Amino acid sequence: MPKTRNIALTESSDQLQLNPGASAGAKVTWINNTNVDCTVTFAQSPFPDSSYFVPARGKKSATVNESVAPGTYAYTCSAGTVSTDGAIVIVVGISGHAEISITATAGQLQLTPGAAAGDTVNWVNLDSDPYTMQDFNPANPQLFPQTSYNVPANGSKSATVNNNVTVGTAYAYQCSPSATGGTIIIVDPPGATEPESEKGTQRSYSKPLQEKEIVGVGGSRR
Repeated sequence: MPKTRNIALTESSDQLQLNPGASAGAKVTWINNTNVDCTVTFAQSPFPDSSYFVPARGKKSATVNESVAPGTYAYTCSAGTVSTDGAIVIVVGISGHAEISITATAGQLQLTPGAAAGDTVNWVNLDSDPYTMQDFNPANPQLFPQTSYNVPANGSKSATVNNNVTVGTAYAYQCSPSATGGTIIIVDPPGATEPESEKGTQRSYSKPLQEKEIVGVGGSRR
């Protein structure tokens, strides 16, 4: 069953951050696509442990505590001399598997959402201003049926990944008017199925962003 990938948009200190969301009991997986070991550390953790080691070219999963309260849980992702900040937004009424890809680019770590052909990507806007997701690149094959999507203030917008996308393709896009960007990486082939351990898991998510779905990248508002 296709996964739903949610990307939450929150604005803080003049920066727009795309943060993965999850709910109590959901599994979050950090996927490290770099050649450097990473460590994800929480000051206040929604998981059983406060720190998780993600090996180079490897992954690490953790399950959100069942008793965790809704809210934003900030963390620091450190890899060698590079460090970046992220956050996981715990929301009510969402279950599923949230995936966070870590890619090193230009001396910065980017938290990027992964998706597969047929997956639903859901942008959840927690800001009071509307945004537009556009300029998906490469243009061929096209990532979604449309080339731009308007996400209303304090609302959400979903789109389904086209079936002809190729595994390994990274689609960059712009988030306007904040002049920041994000990336969606195709991580599974068309028709990929869920692991037996995850079959039957609810994959649709409402409101605040969610899931492993997910991934985020920060950018300065201009």
